[in-house]
Amino acid sequence: MSGLCAVAHWHGPAPDRELLARMAAAAAHRGPDGVHTWLDGPIGLAHLALHVTPEDRLEQQPIEDERHVLVADARIDNRDELLPELRAQRHLRGDHPTDAAVILAAHRRWGHEAPAHLVGDYAYVLFDRAEGRLFAARDGMGMRCLHFRAADRAVVIATEIAQLLAHPEVPAELHEAMVAAHLAGPYGRPGWTFYRGVHQLRPGHALLADEDGVREWRTWEPEHEAPVRYRREDDYAEHLYTLLEASVRARARSTAPLGAFLSGGLDSGAVVSTLGHLRRSQTLPAVKTYSWAFADRELAGGDERSVSDHIVAHYGLESRPVPADELWPLSGYPAHGPHRDAPYVGVYQPLVDRTLELAHADGVRAMFSGDRGDEMVGDWVFDLPGLLLTGQWTALVRELRSRAAAAHRSLRWVVRHELWAPLWRDLARRPDARVSDGELERRLPPFVRRDWARASGILDTIRADDETPPLGSARRRRWERVFYARGVRDPALQERTHARHGLAFVDPWSDRRIGSFVLAVPQWVLQRPSEPKRIARRAIRRVMPAAALQASGKAAPAALFTRGLGDRARAVVLDLMTDMQAARRGFVDEDALRGAYRAYLAGSVPHDIWWPLTLEMWLRRYWT
Repeated sequence: MSGLCAVAHWHGPAPDRELLARMAAAAAHRGPDGVHTWLDGPIGLAHLALHVTPEDRLEQQPIEDERHVLVADARIDNRDELLPELRAQRHLRGDHPTDAAVILAAHRRWGHEAPAHLVGDYAYVLFDRAEGRLFAARDGMGMRCLHFRAADRAVVIATEIAQLLAHPEVPAELHEAMVAAHLAGPYGRPGWTFYRGVHQLRPGHALLADEDGVREWRTWEPEHEAPVRYRREDDYAEHLYTLLEASVRARARSTAPLGAFLSGGLDSGAVVSTLGHLRRSQTLPAVKTYSWAFADRELAGGDERSVSDHIVAHYGLESRPVPADELWPLSGYPAHGPHRDAPYVGVYQPLVDRTLELAHADGVRAMFSGDRGDEMVGDWVFDLPGLLLTGQWTALVRELRSRAAAAHRSLRWVVRHELWAPLWRDLARRPDARVSDGELERRLPPFVRRDWARASGILDTIRADDETPPLGSARRRRWERVFYARGVRDPALQERTHARHGLAFVDPWSDRRIGSFVLAVPQWVLQRPSEPKRIARRAIRRVMPAAALQASGKAAPAALFTRGLGDRARAVVLDLMTDMQAARRGFVDEDALRGAYRAYLAGSVPHDIWWPLTLEMWLRRYWT
């Protein structure tokens, strides 16, 4: 977790250090280890440093060679593969190069194709003196952010939008199409932001900027990776664990203790168990785990320690319970609200913030999470046609029945809609049927103003056919979970949240190599309706204590959510639904939203009211 900004004024006054300092100050929390700038004519660069790895503890960016100048927010995970080749080609020297030095050497070796060779979490900007152009790239999993605005022969690039808004030529104008996407789902295109004219560089993309404008292109396409096929299912599990272990090991490079969210779920349990396993054979920093704890019996279902304690005891890790009873959604309002960049904020943000405060106080600088495990190896992605086409008849019948029971549908309905319909589309090589505008409009929450929604283009945004690659039905659903706008929104939110607490956010499940794997294997291998996360469970049997593996599930504090929105925070909710900024702007129908809230209080949850609440918090704080 660092920060950067870059300014190119090819026409008009050259950038100065005062401008760079102002942009850096807009994200000052990202630079606890110092801020440094570089200027040369029309180009200015700034870097805000948080040192985590042993290699970068003495680094000062920007770094440069005879041709390039680089600022990077990066952790490169395939160093073992890159260093021998880069040294053999004499592009890299030194025994322990920083990750920024590895990126610079990769550009000397491969030029603009360098990002395709880099595995890890990164966003960086490189100025090429010879070409007079700025090059920028972002990792394929979207773990580090990068935003830009190009206008009037000038380009401004930064980690956070707040930094861009500190530039006098970047106006704060609301992007209403993104607001509509937020209220409807949330949806949105991967390159959109809530500010008109401000874009985020899409994950796995690069851009080249000069006085003629900006050009973007993809640097990594996971759906084009070669298929992975084994004769034994245990071989898939072995492959997945090898990738997970490598991912955890790469992220454990730290000069400070490692922190980890440890819930009662499989995903974070797998990460922490792997950390514990690695510490038995390798020299790793101390690991401090944090689990949400409830004293009130009514909230006990959200207590994570019944599972996490097994892992902590097995590996002798340091554990810290986080008292959670009084940290319901909207507790402490308006604290724990949205960042200026976007109205996204987690339902359990007070709990997350408290956990990160404790970790920072404990000297942690990198915080592990299992956030993306669901998208990678779970979620509601089932490949029933795959079982049919591979002749697994007994398994198919069992899974059809299991799916019908879980979905509260008849067996006939499941056969028709989740077996024959996707099978026909895949065999005929046809995309999913195009949903009519009328049907899409009926899916919108009742509190979204229909006239404004139609004018915003939200229906085409939800449909978004052009963003989805032509994969088979199950693989396409997996791709959407991981790589489409909703899949990369949460890592960006988590990264910003951790940065505000002086911590680097690391999620081993968000490794590019795991992303490739889950798209390359048959989807029926990953999980089935009767066996959620089937392969992941097999993969971690060797490291996760049997008692924890058997008990693992989702210890989501649903009762805490109800206590907050249904009781303790009711006055806050009603205030947010009164004289709304969102209603004044024509986005939301206040009466319909209050009706949806009354339905929630009566025990019905037809629509998610959280998104209009977060939008209203954001509008009141930053747009009044």
